[in-house]
Amino acid sequence: MAEVDFESARTALIRLKEAGHHIGPYLMSGAQRATWWLLPLRTGYRVAGVAGVTVRFAGWELLAPAPGRYVNDRTWILPDTSSAQRRVLTAADDLRNALERRSTPCR
Repeated sequence: MAEVDFESARTALIRLKEAGHHIGPYLMSGAQRATWWLLPLRTGYRVAGVAGVTVRFAGWELLAPAPGRYVNDRTWILPDTSSAQRRVLTAADDLRNALERRSTPCR
């Protein structure tokens, strides 16, 4: 899992959409100004070292509401409307590339 600061996550989302990459579910908190991206198993290391990202490895507890609920300023974002793709996670390499490109101005 990757914990990403709010501004970096916002820009990464734009980059992922521009590149046509799949965006899987992520948890968002406005009060904490953070997002949490679930990544495929054993791929979190691929985003390690990127500015604004903290990698949370197996066993780290994340308090999260059920999908479709909003609890304590946290909610799941499920960007893909296709039920088949809704549960597919964002690829760690795609997220890393989007985060590393954030210094380039968005259109």
